[in-house]
Amino acid sequence: MPEAVAIIERALQRWPDRVELWVSLGDLHRGASDFAKALVAYDKAIALAGQPKQADWGSIICAA
Repeated sequence: MPEAVAIIERALQRWPDRVELWVSLGDLHRGASDFAKALVAYDKAIALAGQPKQADWGSIICAA
């Protein structure tokens, strides 16, 4: 798992505004029971995503 986190973090250095990368990072931290880091990543994803549009609803429902 640390290798996957490192890959996502490198990708975020290049594309810091990619919501899906922040969500993936949050998922990895959550999977490792590092909930504090997961929360930081999810908060960043939410801040970047802004208000969901109707086109986003399918992704939101599937992720729940």
